[in-house]
Amino acid sequence: MPMLPLQRTNQLLHYANAAAATFREVSDCYDVPFLGTISGVTDLILQTIGSMRSNKEEYLKLVGQIQTASLMIGALCVERRGVLHPNMLDHIGKFAESLQQIQSFLRTQQELGSIKRLLKNQENTAQLEKYKASLERAIDVFSIEGNPSSILASTTLDMDAEQRQEQLLQFIRSMETEYNSDGSSLISNPHSLGGFGSSSNSLLSLLPPSPKIFHGRETELRQVVDTLLSVPGYVAILGTGGIGKTSLARAVVHHPTLDTKYPRRFFVSCETSNSLSELLAAIVSGLGLEPSNVPLRCILGSLSGDAPVLLVLDNLETPWEPLACRDGIEELLSKVTELSHLSLVVTMRGAERPGKVRWNRPFLSPLNPIPDSAARKIFLDIVDHPSSEEAILVDQILQLTDNLPLAVNLLAHLAAVDGCETVLTRWKHEKTSILSDGYDKVSSLEKSISISLASPRITSADGAQELLSLLSLLPNGISEAEVLGSNVPIGNFQHCRTALLRTSLAYLDRDRLRVLAPIREYVQNACRPSQHLVRPLREYLRSLIVVWQVYEDLSSGNLVAQVITNLSNISAVIAHGLEEREPEDLNDLTETVLAILLLDQFRMDTLHTSTELLRFVPQLLDVLKDEQLYGKYIEHQFRYHPRTILPADVDRLSAQGLKHFQKANDPTGESRFYLALASYYTRIVGDLSRARDSVNQSLVQ
Repeated sequence: MPMLPLQRTNQLLHYANAAAATFREVSDCYDVPFLGTISGVTDLILQTIGSMRSNKEEYLKLVGQIQTASLMIGALCVERRGVLHPNMLDHIGKFAESLQQIQSFLRTQQELGSIKRLLKNQENTAQLEKYKASLERAIDVFSIEGNPSSILASTTLDMDAEQRQEQLLQFIRSMETEYNSDGSSLISNPHSLGGFGSSSNSLLSLLPPSPKIFHGRETELRQVVDTLLSVPGYVAILGTGGIGKTSLARAVVHHPTLDTKYPRRFFVSCETSNSLSELLAAIVSGLGLEPSNVPLRCILGSLSGDAPVLLVLDNLETPWEPLACRDGIEELLSKVTELSHLSLVVTMRGAERPGKVRWNRPFLSPLNPIPDSAARKIFLDIVDHPSSEEAILVDQILQLTDNLPLAVNLLAHLAAVDGCETVLTRWKHEKTSILSDGYDKVSSLEKSISISLASPRITSADGAQELLSLLSLLPNGISEAEVLGSNVPIGNFQHCRTALLRTSLAYLDRDRLRVLAPIREYVQNACRPSQHLVRPLREYLRSLIVVWQVYEDLSSGNLVAQVITNLSNISAVIAHGLEEREPEDLNDLTETVLAILLLDQFRMDTLHTSTELLRFVPQLLDVLKDEQLYGKYIEHQFRYHPRTILPADVDRLSAQGLKHFQKANDPTGESRFYLALASYYTRIVGDLSRARDSVNQSLVQ
């Protein structure tokens, strides 16, 4: 076979090395399963091919195919920001397996030596053709599954290697710039965003009292106080309902440093003000003024003077929410903040600040749940110190709150009266309804959440309530890529996500949209997600574990991490499917049983813990009457839960399992079952003779 000119050979190897370098760049940027495997194998193949003497042209064609496929995968990773559909992961896994086979073949060729390779030349050529065909299929799949119009979807060996590498790197940079630009915008990244009666020193009793139990907000309190030490200072305290905005504002207005700094302090509640005129009337009343036909002039006149003034407007979102009122409210704030000696603090539900005010930077970020230690302090400040037996129950109660201060406070008061055990029992039956005691949103979590749900920012966003109902089912939250990849029937995800973030019904944790536990519980009860909304996501997550099982032997730690990120979600959507299933839909039920077994296998292999869903399998099998599934379940018990099988039951269960596979005419399943028995006899019984017999039986099948 003719040899390629040395210049051409070096050129192709140069292209391949550049492709491998680019691929490593993509692998470093994105935690896509199998990328590390492919990158490492590709490097080894290039090293091996570089030392080959015969069939070099065929080997270099393999290099070109590997280069093309690798760059296509890299482009897909960049376009989709590293989150690919399980179907695509399956194709990438097949590609990785092909590379491993090629690598093994090349190593064998090197060990043979040049003479033996020459004698096997025809056989080797046939094998190379097989590998080329496999890689060609992979390229076709990546071209079809990906975006053929991508700048890297079609590659040729004639393109300069550095140019192609630079193109991909520019593509990465442009996509990252686009993402960062979007992610850091006012709405899509709420964490980059940042109340009460009247008072003066002579009327201090009209201020709401300073919170007596106040833990976990020391950092935020210090930031607000430091900002207000410079006159004027403008701060918006933002966050979801029940997060502690009003408590923080009350702590601010009573801070001893500000008591000296601001001899005049006013705290106006805007909770019942539904329009600009009502807000003006509330401020007039809060300032201790007589009602006026020209309230704005009256307010500005009262606040004028030389002494610094601190004005707190609590729950300003009530009048600001309606679009018809928004311009007027913001114009009022603009007029008030024109007073150079006046500082303003507002508390608002959500993650948006009103316009026309130059809020101090850095913004106070929307309040997050308080730390575990602070939640425990609040609870123990309210409840008498629990006994050692009740200490565990306290932890269980705090887990229900997700460290939302209002939820911690309400459950603590219930526990102080009824005891921790009673509170947990009531929660199982009543969920968030036990937090509905009280006449207003300060004393009722359900009332607070329902106000957020009724916000025009939610009701006017088509699909926002559906997205929230889906999120209520997902303890791990969801990423945009998972929503799009699973084809969940929610129209404009970005628009819906923005609506939830603006009202702080949801928050961003890295790139995942999440909802706090008390809100999830309330929403599940108020508007439980429908099957048509959940089913596509359930299929997507199930197929993610299937990919893990198929390529379990490959180096896929990032795939394991991706499944672990969704582990609670997978359990939740499977449980939802069981609760909402149609009795006649046996195919879906079969897939559910398989998903439970697969989920349990994953948990046992990676976390060494089982899934509670496994207990439902026997009754589901009784409905399905599927011999093969019966056999798989018994095999699963022997393989993953051998210590739950009593010695007296081993012979009966093993005979039963084999009988199920025989009835299903499944010799492969029968062989796997014998291997599970061999493992059981080795690990649990220590009977190597019976284990050997089981292995021999598996080979017979």
